[in-house]
Amino acid sequence: MTLILSLVRHGQSEDNPRGIWAGWRDAPLSKLGLRQAAAVSRSTTLATPPITAIYASPLARALTTGKAIHSVHPTVPFQINPLLREQGFGDAEGSTWYEALPDNVPSLDDAMLQGIYVKIFTREEHFPNGESLNMVSARAREAFRVCVLPHLLSGEPGQHVVIAAHGMFITEMVAMLQKLDPDNLDTRRYAGLKNTGWTRVEIDLKSDDASGLGEAEVPPLTTRVTHFNQHEHLGEVKPEPGEKETTGPVSQEAIKFFSGGE
Repeated sequence: MTLILSLVRHGQSEDNPRGIWAGWRDAPLSKLGLRQAAAVSRSTTLATPPITAIYASPLARALTTGKAIHSVHPTVPFQINPLLREQGFGDAEGSTWYEALPDNVPSLDDAMLQGIYVKIFTREEHFPNGESLNMVSARAREAFRVCVLPHLLSGEPGQHVVIAAHGMFITEMVAMLQKLDPDNLDTRRYAGLKNTGWTRVEIDLKSDDASGLGEAEVPPLTTRVTHFNQHEHLGEVKPEPGEKETTGPVSQEAIKFFSGGE
């Protein structure tokens, strides 16, 4: 039986326009973000086929977005799971986001001693007490195993699981799901979601027989991305006077980064 997985990025948080390392910081949604969450909750495209389960990251920006969706579908089971959190940036969280070293700083080590945290370009590196992208990918795999796989293994028809999470986490989860399908020839990188934009993956078991599966294992899957960065619901959401999506040129690049776009 095909399972539908819809991955919804949270609405704009109060940290998003500031161009800072957010990660596990628990900033709430901004007023604009609250309206974005209300808009995605009313999306008939997201709710087709009917939603059968909702999960959310415990971080306020995603949790509030998930609760908004649940408020329109109150009979659907709703669960919070910490595996769905954004990439953790450890000691960098709350500091200004830098794309490159300032001219007067000779090295990354010197930068961190000064409280300057520069964008990491490899999948293995991470800030002190933070997570690498490879660590986030492993966590996304475990989140799939815990939150989604039981619905798939149940064999019940019409399963549509919605997860309210974060831009970088969702990028890693989609890439991880593509890799779980050994026959998937789609090499596109589905990265960069608007606030409350969502991506959908259709998932099937390669074999109807999943017996003998170890507790920590995920069986071979057939996966297909059918929607990416759906945001037609945002047509009704306009910033009000004084509301900004960015606060300057640095945060413009930071917003792209935190959307999962890099």
